[in-house]
Amino acid sequence: MKDFIPELAIPGDPERFTLACDLARKSAHSEEPPNEIGTLSERRLHSVLKFYYESDQNLHEIKIGRFFADILTGKQIIEIQTGDLGRLGKKLEVFLRDHNVTVVHPLAKNCVISRIDPETGEAISRRKSPFHADIYSAVPQLYRIRPYLSSPNLAIRLVFLSMEEYRTPNCKKRGRHKGSVRLERFPEELHYEVDLSVPEDYLVFLPKELPENFTSGDLRRLTKCPNSSTLLSILTTVGTVERIGKRGRSYVYKRNFFETKNHL
Repeated sequence: MKDFIPELAIPGDPERFTLACDLARKSAHSEEPPNEIGTLSERRLHSVLKFYYESDQNLHEIKIGRFFADILTGKQIIEIQTGDLGRLGKKLEVFLRDHNVTVVHPLAKNCVISRIDPETGEAISRRKSPFHADIYSAVPQLYRIRPYLSSPNLAIRLVFLSMEEYRTPNCKKRGRHKGSVRLERFPEELHYEVDLSVPEDYLVFLPKELPENFTSGDLRRLTKCPNSSTLLSILTTVGTVERIGKRGRSYVYKRNFFETKNHL
């Protein structure tokens, strides 16, 4: 995929990130034995991001109805989802009724993978992952909450980090290709964030070289995004583009015009 930093990206705050890492480590050690990977009651990546966005632990894990919000300040909820965004569906139905909700979704800009011996806890190997996430990496997850993306009370924050991921061999599978299981992810640096809250924010997915009228194939060729049709479904839902016809078997789209922000 095309690797670039969007113009509207917000740089990370190194001092605040370091403080969040320290607070998350202290919080984990107060409840669990130190240095035990994969046994923490709350995963480190989730915990660091929670402290990054709100250092006051009294505002963490606030019950709203039958659910707990990661962070609640007044009418603002910040919900950190490190995995499948589709799991947030029922929460969003409740939270969006009376609150503004920001869903924080971290992506690995750079990642080092360490394989851990399940018996000794020692590192077996360590390597850099060839995968580097960009904004298009978030498309499948955004699609999972597509019905909620057009809500005026919902914002998405994509957070790009460097992290170290610890894995252990998958003992439940047999054979040569039994793979591994992720135990834990430790964030090491927060590079930048991309906010998606109004339709014009989503223009960040459309490169400036894209013609005025374009197809999914045009978008895929310019961005190398394999999920270009899924992306256009998202952009149509939020009102960033509209479908205006067909070219052969392909639908044709055009950007909607917004005066408030520039796009790539």
